[in-house]
Amino acid sequence: MTNNNAVAGERQWTEYLLTFLVIVGIVCFTYFEFLIWSFEAKSLYCSDERNISQQITRLLTVFFVILEYSNVSRALVAHFAAMVMLCNMSMILFFLRGFDQIACIIHALFSIWQEMIPFLIAMFVILFMFALTYWILYGTGAAIDVCDDPDITHCGSRNFDGIGRSLQTTIYAGIFEDFDLDSM
Repeated sequence: MTNNNAVAGERQWTEYLLTFLVIVGIVCFTYFEFLIWSFEAKSLYCSDERNISQQITRLLTVFFVILEYSNVSRALVAHFAAMVMLCNMSMILFFLRGFDQIACIIHALFSIWQEMIPFLIAMFVILFMFALTYWILYGTGAAIDVCDDPDITHCGSRNFDGIGRSLQTTIYAGIFEDFDLDSM
């Protein structure tokens, strides 16, 4: 019994230490970025994708630290942690441009990504319009008509109860093919 409490105490101590190190890192790197920003032309600084990516990563890290110590769901904290890790891992691509054999591949990936942004915006708008339509058609009022039988556990209209659930169902059905969300 005391061993479990000691492990929990050590885990909290290390968690606080790691959080402190993350906060110190955020402050140091923000200061260094401020120095670069103050000595470099502002338009050049803002046009560099690496600088923008670092600022987004830093902002997500701040949100992650705030959410970690607040009373929100662990799923939301895990989503922010995943976004921070994805942004940090993508920063490796900027450093890989220094190798001759890999530089052309990294440049091609950045070019593809920049060309995909308008497509992704248009696709999200279309998916949002479908989600809104399905939410209006099959929302909570329509769920009673379709799901009269209490023995039915998987009713299709439950996937459109709220706008968030409707958008999630539409994205999964539109991008990842159609499957039952409840079984996932």
